[in-house]
Amino acid sequence: HRAAGLTAAVLVAASAVAAVQLTASDPTGAYFSTFARAGELGVGAVLAALAPVLRRMPAPLRGVLAWAGLAIVAASFVVIEPASPFPAPGAAAPVAGAALVIAGGIGGDPRHRHLFPLTNPVSVAVGDVSYSLYLWHLPVIVFAEVLLPAGPSWMPIVLLITAVLTVATYLGVEQPLHRSPWLVRRPATAEVPPGAPEPAAVVPTPVVRPAASASRPAGWVPGQRYYPGSRPRVAEPEALRAADARLAEQPPIAEVPPTAPVPPAAPGPVPRSDPAAAAQPPLTWAAWRERFSARMGLAAAVLTIGAGATVLAVFVSYGAPVVQLPGLVAAPAADPAEVAEALPTLQAQLAAAVSADAWPDLHPGLDEVIRASSSDNRAHDCFTPDAVPDPARCTFGDASASRHLYLVGDSSAMAYAPAIAKLAEQSGGAWRATTVGMYGCRFTDVMIESRDPAVNAGCETRKAQVRAMIAAQPADLLIVSNAFTLGTAVGGASLDPAQLATSTFAEVGTWAPSGRTIFLSPPPHGADLDRCYSPVTGPSACLAAVDDVWTQMESATEAEAAATGNTAISALPFTCWQNVCPAFAGETPVRYDQTHLTPAYAERLAPILQQELQSRGLY
Repeated sequence: HRAAGLTAAVLVAASAVAAVQLTASDPTGAYFSTFARAGELGVGAVLAALAPVLRRMPAPLRGVLAWAGLAIVAASFVVIEPASPFPAPGAAAPVAGAALVIAGGIGGDPRHRHLFPLTNPVSVAVGDVSYSLYLWHLPVIVFAEVLLPAGPSWMPIVLLITAVLTVATYLGVEQPLHRSPWLVRRPATAEVPPGAPEPAAVVPTPVVRPAASASRPAGWVPGQRYYPGSRPRVAEPEALRAADARLAEQPPIAEVPPTAPVPPAAPGPVPRSDPAAAAQPPLTWAAWRERFSARMGLAAAVLTIGAGATVLAVFVSYGAPVVQLPGLVAAPAADPAEVAEALPTLQAQLAAAVSADAWPDLHPGLDEVIRASSSDNRAHDCFTPDAVPDPARCTFGDASASRHLYLVGDSSAMAYAPAIAKLAEQSGGAWRATTVGMYGCRFTDVMIESRDPAVNAGCETRKAQVRAMIAAQPADLLIVSNAFTLGTAVGGASLDPAQLATSTFAEVGTWAPSGRTIFLSPPPHGADLDRCYSPVTGPSACLAAVDDVWTQMESATEAEAAATGNTAISALPFTCWQNVCPAFAGETPVRYDQTHLTPAYAERLAPILQQELQSRGLY
């Protein structure tokens, strides 16, 4: 125990150090890193090694530890937020709380009636299926994010699918597999080699049913669920009566007085058996089938009924199953009246948001958009530095459309991608739009320093890939959008707004259609939602004024567009009101961070951008 405990403690310490370092440099990698997360399992190994000591704790101290741990776990639901560093130090609180609960449960009342939040029938049932729940929850969420549109029904459908798969897997796979004869421990025997000293003879004892373990109530049967106050039911009475009959048929075993001589051992090898294994006969396949066939049938029924209920829920919620895949024309042509009214309607909602004193019911909610970040953007994979964008998956609208629009740039362009995609899909088959670039990589002829090493390494290559893509399928219209922040070129030279605007056209002007390049500005910086938003603060806490750098960049971009015979479109009219930028408009959040538009808000901009382009004769 000591060696195992010390080894586990060293593992926990090393894993904690790795978690701190990886979380600071690569949070996503740290979350999925085995080494950074191994310490969480190592804490359980340390507790197992300390069990003999913990078992001697006085009962009041055990209760205090268990309740304190439960309080820490509950507090973790409130303290840990989507933006909290995880697993270091975010995982420390729930792991410590769980460890205290386990420590407080070692020894004492095996049913722990005092810890009723965890030992009531509902909690016990959830605990029984928790491993299957753990395996299914993330795949269901990931596929639902791709296949189902956001909306009020999204979460209930995800919970329904998760529950169905969890229960079916627990009944039909987990329990039958764990109780199968394959995994039953067989009696271990060993022979004594010829010539070796004969072991002392072991006086046989009658085979009896093992007593209940210290952590189970009397009458415990493997696989049976218990909770405080329940009365153990007798499982498989026929099997128990058969075992009693077999025991009754065995001949009585004579007792050997303590002072009696031990009978000599018979010549030849002496088998050594495991008394614990011999006490319980191995489960046969026939008994296994009798015990679990009904459960596996129930699992199949749960899966079948659950699948039908899921399909019905999707039809009721969305009218028909919706799969959001690039390249499919799913939206009808835009109504000209709606296009004309889109900007005045949005500006009225922005004005109302600037003076609002309470948060409206937002769809999606701010917590949801902060958590999702850019993952809900259907062009997300077209802007990542670790994969070459696929033109087919990054092109939206009718693939046979005669006119081709490109949106290029850094993450500012990516944020506009849902609007451009919808613009092409609602063009009546006239346009197709390709959205490509790389977040953190400004499309300028000067390499701008990025904090992300992957961007620094791949930015020039990505710009060359986009140039080749447009050379293969020329653009009829090019929209470019880069961040409106000052930058530093690789090598240390600082670039002012005019230099950045000139550098942008120097990059795209060589392969853009003459006079048909649009400089689309990103929205002015908003408030930091992680800091300003909470249920107890009003929306005024998340108002932000247009910053001077954005104004300078916009002026320089408009001047560059005029000098080169191109067009600049300012984001100010459709993201702010009288130079004040709110966090929402109507029921739609504007940004998911300080800079980037939410996909839901970007889609609302499609008719506004259409009108801007039509007024300039470009669409």
